[in-house]
Amino acid sequence: MTSISTSLCCETSDAVHRHRKTDLETIFALETRIEKRSVNETPVTFYCWSAKDDEALTQACLSHLSAAERSKAQQLLNPKDRHRFAQRRALHRWLNQSINHQHPPQVLAALASNLRSNTGQGSPDQPQLDSPQHAISWTTAGDRCIAAVSEVACIGIDAEVPDSAINFLSIAKEEFTVIESALIEARLREADGDRGKAAVLDEPRALFFRLWRLKEAGLKFFGQGLRQGLASLCFKENDSGELVLLHHPLAWQHVPGLIPTFSEIDIFGLTLTVALPARDDESLHSPIATATP
Repeated sequence: MTSISTSLCCETSDAVHRHRKTDLETIFALETRIEKRSVNETPVTFYCWSAKDDEALTQACLSHLSAAERSKAQQLLNPKDRHRFAQRRALHRWLNQSINHQHPPQVLAALASNLRSNTGQGSPDQPQLDSPQHAISWTTAGDRCIAAVSEVACIGIDAEVPDSAINFLSIAKEEFTVIESALIEARLREADGDRGKAAVLDEPRALFFRLWRLKEAGLKFFGQGLRQGLASLCFKENDSGELVLLHHPLAWQHVPGLIPTFSEIDIFGLTLTVALPARDDESLHSPIATATP
């Protein structure tokens, strides 16, 4: 038993050692899915990495991260969360390296002092690229880590994996605005009771997750993220039944004069909401656009 345990320990140690010597290009280049899309007439490149429950791979990724990031990873008690965090941060390093044509040590040193938000406010949860010409936003949906990169001032994205078990109305009343939670309640009242409980909940549940994606993408656009609170942005239906963003001073304090426009695209098997700077011909109350594949 002792010899078997020792053998397994050595094999694991050897695997970790081999991964530690692996550069980011080798780790991510082959398995990262990349798609270029035009979203609301803006070129955006999307990257998708499926996180793996692979301790040796995670150790390899951690070896490329800063001491602060490694410490944060150690604080994540759920192994899946730790794998996702380490691999996503290492993927960020690789993207930064690819875009800036820098060597890993230079990237590490630059990012250590450059974990800023989209608006320069400073957000270690949404690290940015060193290139001032590019903005990046991240979202995690299940095991998929997705990044969107574009040559714009700000960008925000979000994708969610709908959970049929959650009490979405209760969460909406706690986290959303009164206008939004009332809109979801109205959908529940309008639902046809003859379709059965599961079917009745489909549309209001879909609206809940759609609003969540819009709100989180918008908050990332403004460089805030969830710490600002989902109620900081409010969406309502216009006379045509389309969702539009209402003005909310709290969000606009961070990026005065910058107006987001929202699009929804199907990519990597998910519905992804993308917030980008509005064009000159768009207004604050422009309806949510659905981008063509």
